[in-house]
Amino acid sequence: MITSEAAYAVSSTSFAFLNVRCKRLSWSSIQGRCRISSFCRFNFVRKESASSHKNAGSQHVLAHKIRYLQATSRGTDGEILETSGTKSPQHQHLMTLQLPLGMDPSTYPTLKGRHVLITGAARGLGLSTARVLAWLGATVYLADVDIDGLQEALKRVQQDVPYASSAVIACPQLDLGRQDSVHAFVDWWLTQGLELNVLINNAGANFMGMEPWYTEQGVAGLPQVNYLGPYTLTRRLSSSLEASAASSGKSSRIINVCSVMHRFSALPEDPLFFLRDWWEGGSYRNCKLASTMTTALLQKQLGSRGVECVSVDPGAVYSGLWSTSKIWGRPPASNVIKALFAPPEDACATMVHAAAAPSVVPGGYYARGLFADDAIVKSTYEPWAAVLSCYDWPVRSFSHGLMSGSSWMTTSEIKAVEVAPHVHNLRPAEALWDACADLAGLPRAS
Repeated sequence: MITSEAAYAVSSTSFAFLNVRCKRLSWSSIQGRCRISSFCRFNFVRKESASSHKNAGSQHVLAHKIRYLQATSRGTDGEILETSGTKSPQHQHLMTLQLPLGMDPSTYPTLKGRHVLITGAARGLGLSTARVLAWLGATVYLADVDIDGLQEALKRVQQDVPYASSAVIACPQLDLGRQDSVHAFVDWWLTQGLELNVLINNAGANFMGMEPWYTEQGVAGLPQVNYLGPYTLTRRLSSSLEASAASSGKSSRIINVCSVMHRFSALPEDPLFFLRDWWEGGSYRNCKLASTMTTALLQKQLGSRGVECVSVDPGAVYSGLWSTSKIWGRPPASNVIKALFAPPEDACATMVHAAAAPSVVPGGYYARGLFADDAIVKSTYEPWAAVLSCYDWPVRSFSHGLMSGSSWMTTSEIKAVEVAPHVHNLRPAEALWDACADLAGLPRAS
């Protein structure tokens, strides 16, 4: 996920760059892949064009859902039912479910019998992921620090996916900023004896514009919420994941939501500097690098026990992470972010894929569109990657998820890509693992 540390590239030059590149696209090369209406011009300046583009996108998404429903539909427990081409009344509600652009639900099996826990599920990526996974048939547990927001999220998912109402559960409060809250949550989970097949560590914070704060253990707020909290949660729930894998005969999964920013950061050798320094050591980008490296460590330790661990990059997302910024959290800058970055309903695609795909690359790093293209994957120049990140969503939206072919024409395909080379040096991550185990009161060996 792109943050304020790269947002300086989102400027008037970015608009000019996008406009020039789009004018130079050869429409004849993509007419076979994408139907382009006269009102679907890629223009950020004229309001009427933006409005027409939005209407066209809505019409396409609705048409895609109708076509899919005519071929396949979900039964009351999530299984795929063949239909004769007409929409039965019990499936009318499915046309209101917004799926990520380019996503073909028929490529995913039913998730009936799979139990998924999503952190940060009250809004944004977590809520959007929960909605789609519930539609695919999973039992979804929603966890968040915002209890009121969690209840609202529960109602929204139940309204969007009525047949899954009983299979969507709001959990007690989970505050990753407090170790006692994390331990209390896990104690509740284990006491309930709940099955767990997929854990999605989605919750995170950027704290742009906020005053630094520290826990009683002296851990800075950013690494506490973005790393130590999820680390403690994952370590303590690993036994449930292993047990579910053994009883079901199918691998369980741990999904860590990471960021392209890991490519432009370096994890401090001293784990205490990472944990206790707000501004540099425990910065957002370093937290995401630590999470990416920890995915590799988890895979090494849990892979033989039936648990697959993967990292996902949702791309550039217009989410709540921007809301506290004094610059990017208010107009006119927020309008720029909103125009160039994907909404959570689309950006959740990588998370859905990692949770629902029949198979994944153990220890893999999944990305989509330009974030899976060599133009960013192999880039060592952060400003250039930041500019390209602003091109990903507008082109996918404009082409309705169908455009593909080159670095300048993004695709909706989700695939495993290479992590940054420095991720393979796991020594700093191993030292951080041990330091966090001590803080969490857990054994160093998993």
